[in-house]
Amino acid sequence: MKISNAYKSYMYSYPHKTAYGKLDNLSLFDYLNPADRLDIYVHLPFCKSKCGFCNLFSMTRWTESEIDYYLDTIETQICQINLNSANIRNIIIGGGTPMALSVKQLDRLFRMLPSVESASICIETSPVETVADKLEIMKSFRVSRVSIGVQSFIDDELDVLMRTQFSFSAHKALMLLRDYCFPTVNVDLIYGIPNQTERSLEISLELTLSYAPEEIFLYPLYIRTGTGLFGAIPNPKTYELYGFGRDFLIERGYVQISMRRFIKCRRTPESLPTCYIPRDASACGFERVLALGCGGRSYLGDLHFCWPFAVGESQCSKIINDYITTTDHSRISHGIILTLDEHKHRYVIKNILHTQGLSQSRYSETFGSSVLDDFRLFYDLEKWGYATLTEERITLTQLGLSFSDAIGPLFISPDILKRTGGRLELSE
Repeated sequence: MKISNAYKSYMYSYPHKTAYGKLDNLSLFDYLNPADRLDIYVHLPFCKSKCGFCNLFSMTRWTESEIDYYLDTIETQICQINLNSANIRNIIIGGGTPMALSVKQLDRLFRMLPSVESASICIETSPVETVADKLEIMKSFRVSRVSIGVQSFIDDELDVLMRTQFSFSAHKALMLLRDYCFPTVNVDLIYGIPNQTERSLEISLELTLSYAPEEIFLYPLYIRTGTGLFGAIPNPKTYELYGFGRDFLIERGYVQISMRRFIKCRRTPESLPTCYIPRDASACGFERVLALGCGGRSYLGDLHFCWPFAVGESQCSKIINDYITTTDHSRISHGIILTLDEHKHRYVIKNILHTQGLSQSRYSETFGSSVLDDFRLFYDLEKWGYATLTEERITLTQLGLSFSDAIGPLFISPDILKRTGGRLELSE
């Protein structure tokens, strides 16, 4: 089994929301245990413009009053679910571009969120929205991680990506973030941009490292149906650019955690704390997550749910309006109930795509069966040099890790593949 195409689909989570369907008006309170530790994901689907590669749930035509109505609804949702008494571990604010909110709206958002001293708060931003008065608010509310989408420092490449900004905006934003000393700053970069070369990627990497971010995510460019870049010719050197970027970062002291994620650390992966590496399924993220807003997914045990998925402006606008006019946010009508078999597929996908790999003993403790009996595919992956199998762990080799976006989809169950119509490109 030799893999010819390294880029099938980004397995952001499993199963993908396009596998969700109609549910029989379930009650959230039947699945939400107040004693459980919970992550909160706040989705703000507003952007000033849509990048050519973006297939996320977001809209660019909106008014400040429409955002105010949306925030009103999030506040109602928080009250109805009684989140102020929940045991909250992390609060993640994503989008869209959360910092597209005005200063007043951003302050209001932080004030309405559950006040938890021990919770870490993460937020996404873009270069043009990273301004001092908004950073002041973030600092006052103890934001611990800021993720900024730079994508490239080459203006011609930003133009290809249909970004409405220039590299000077990224420099200005990163200087501000450095001045405000947030505990963790992550920079997103893209490789595989049409006409991108190793030298142009090297320039972006060098400039990124000049700001010493704690994390860097290297994303391959996916050209998906319905996006502004659809129909563009992919860069034939995308896979080679990945290898170049990976080696560049590792040689400069960054530790690779997954195909995409690199952290600034002098220690070996084996000695890293659990905040950096998922050690079992519950530590991989996307467990016990409740989404506020209408574009994020919630994961509560067997129940995964969200609002219907959309990309186009008019469809997103309609769903946002439906969310705002909803009176009872405890009723769940769109999602999926995972079977034991689907939990096994999810466990494998969530663990194997990280450098830490999958613990065979933990899998057996969780499911009462052998992962190698349940997924004979691992023997093929070992045979072809993509995986290493030991008595305790299954890990991807460096070659296997580079093919993560092809190996992950191999573990999608036939039922989920059928539900999604095989549309792997819809991974977000």
